Formats: sequence, C-alpha cells, structure tokens
Amino acid sequence: MKFRTYIALLRGINVGGKNMIPMAVLKKHFEQHGFSSVSTYQQSGNVVFQSDYANEKEIEYFLKKSINEAYSLQIEVIVKYASVLSEIILHNPFENQIKLEGDKTGVAFLSEVPSAESILKIQQFDCQTDEYFFFHDYFYIYCPNGFGRARLTNAVLESKLKLKSTIRNWKTIHALAKISKTV
Repeated sequence: MKFRTYIALLRGINVGGKNMIPMAVLKKHFEQHGFSSVSTYQQSGNVVFQSDYANEKEIEYFLKKSINEAYSLQIEVIVKYASVLSEIILHNPFENQIKLEGDKTGVAFLSEVPSAESILKIQQFDCQTDEYFFFHDYFYIYCPNGFGRARLTNAVLESKLKLKSTIRNWKTIHALAKISKTV
C-alpha cells in the first residue's frame, strides 16, 4: 500500500464566525476517517495528510460528505497532491512582486482546468490593477491594492470560470509546502 501526501483546502470555514470547525476537531475528523500524518495550518481550513487513496476527487467527495454529516455544513473542499506545491512555487510568474509585496500575491486552487471559453470571460473582466496568470488548474493572482480590495475575488472566479475555487496567499502556500516536505 503506497501512501501519498495530500493537501485539503476547505473554503470558508472559521471566517466571520461562520462555518466554525476548530482545527483540532478537523484534525481528529481526518484521523477518525483513516487519514494519517494529519497536520493543519492556521484556522482557515488547510490540512496536510497522507492516504492510500489514489484519487483526489474521491477524497474531495468523501470529505465533503463526511464533514456535512458530522457538522451539518456544506463546505467546499479541494484536494491536491502535496507535490503540486513545489510546482506552484517553481512556476510563479509574480516572483518580483513577492519579493516586495508577498502579502498581495496568492493562488486560487481550481476544481478543474478551466475551459478556453471561461478563461476568455476572465480576460474580458475589468480587473483594474489586479494581475493574474493561469497554470493548469491554478490561478496566480497579484493584487497591488491588497486582497481586501481585489477585483478578482473567489466569487468572480467561480462565476466566470464555472468552477469551484479557493484562494490561499503566498505565505500559506510556502507553509503548506514546508509542512508537507515538498520544498
């Protein structure tokens, strides 16, 4: 049995007093459902774990269902192999901006690779000063005015791309890579 390291990114938990799941409880939830070497980062639903499952989508479905059953919450979950973190870091088109303003750069993890039609919808959107770059099923974003004033929000991405997404800042990307030992 081969164990793989994954990251689970839960969208919209512990934000503004809604969808509350303490990380210790979430960690225990993962362990009780057979996942091992479980670690969490911050209070916003970042989980690194190991599993012998070979399919990210199956894990996503299982986690959404089990979280709904346990906590009566409809939480969007995106699961990726942890090894993609080093790929994301390697291909970052905003390296110069990160050196100056790392807190204004992030990555949206998309549920699938966007279609050419949906990418065109983003290209037609007035994102003002926000910059972006697609790479497979990731969407790099640089918001010079900060994420709080970003035009390219999660809601905009999901609306235009017709996909689920969740955004993590550059600091979180590096922290998850370190926890998962992919860099």
